[in-house]
Formats: sequence, structure tokens, C-alpha cells
Amino acid sequence: LVDTLDSFLFPKVQPPQDRSPEHCVEDEAVDCNIIEFLKDQVLDKPSLFPHSFILSIMVILNKGSIHSHSSTEDINQNQDTGVPLALREDFAKVCFETLLQYSLLDQSEPLANGNGGFDTPTKILTNGVDTNGKDAKMTNKLAVTSLLHRFQEVLCNYISDEKLHSPVPLPAHRVSEMSFVLKAVATLISSLKRGQGEVDQRTWAQVISLYPH
Repeated sequence: LVDTLDSFLFPKVQPPQDRSPEHCVEDEAVDCNIIEFLKDQVLDKPSLFPHSFILSIMVILNKGSIHSHSSTEDINQNQDTGVPLALREDFAKVCFETLLQYSLLDQSEPLANGNGGFDTPTKILTNGVDTNGKDAKMTNKLAVTSLLHRFQEVLCNYISDEKLHSPVPLPAHRVSEMSFVLKAVATLISSLKRGQGEVDQRTWAQVISLYPH
């Protein structure tokens, strides 16, 4: 199943050159719907699936978040060539935001459930299935790790590409991605600080390693 999802979302065969912009939008919408389906049916119910499968979904999300342009695209194309770039910005954004969402789970504060009682965010995450937080915490940890790797990749690539192509500015979607990452880093660090007792040393080491860049 994982191989099928990977092959469908990241096909090795390039699409036809004469594909219309409308078809590109439709194809990207299907990809986004698949991510939403995985979020609702897999990540929200981690106790129903093997840990290895959850990890594979995180790998797909991480891969999708950096798949905003095709491998054949010239990232320096700032001029109008008459050929639209094969961007998948919506797809990349959905993957990125899903990683961020599951990395910010706060499992300590009980929330009112509307029935006179309280549910933990962990129980809400698993649609009411009592997992004692173990599976939800595993999903959370995998998302944090994947997200930090993604942050580092974006920061390193942006800085190196900016130096390489100076004084020509990088494309607008690269600048937008960098801005989104910087905001997400601040949000994630704030979340980690609130749950210091739940965060291991390896995660903090990953966070600290971002700063030299």
C-alpha cells in the first residue's frame, strides 16, 4: 500500500508536455485529497495501524512537502518563458501543514467535551479510542522528527542557492517557503518548550542544530 501511494503521488514518468493548466490543478487536487484522507483515516487513528505504516506516512508527508516543483524545473526561471512551471504548491503546503499539525499535539491539558466531562487531545486525536497516549505520542514524535529534518533541508538549500545565484533573486515560491518555515520553527519551538518533560534530548539537539544555518 505504501509503495502504491508513493508511486501515485510521486510518479517517475513525467506528465505530457501538452497537459493543460486545468488538468494540472485537477491532478493536484486529487493528491491533496489523498493526504486529507490519510490524515483522517490513518493519522487520526494510529492505534489501528502498525508503527511502521505510520512512519511510512510521515516519510510520504516529508517527501511531499519538498515536492513543490518537478525535478526538471530550472529554479532560476524568473522570466516569463510562456511555459508554466510544474509547481505543486498546494500539495506541498498540505503535506507541510499536516506535519506541523501532528507535531504540535499537546497531550497534557484536558479539554471540555461538551458532555459535562473532559477529553485529552490524545483521545480526540484517536477519535475516542483509549490508547493511553502511547500511539498518539508516537505519531507526535515521528512528526516532530520529520518536520525538523524538513526545516534543516529548507534552510540549508535556501542559503546555498541564494549565495550561488546572487544577485539574481530566488523564485517567489522559494521565498514564501522560507518565510513559512521560519514561522513554523518559532511555533514548533514554543510548543516544545511547553512540553519540556515530554521532549527527549535528541529532539532538542535537532532544534539546536538549526541555528548555525
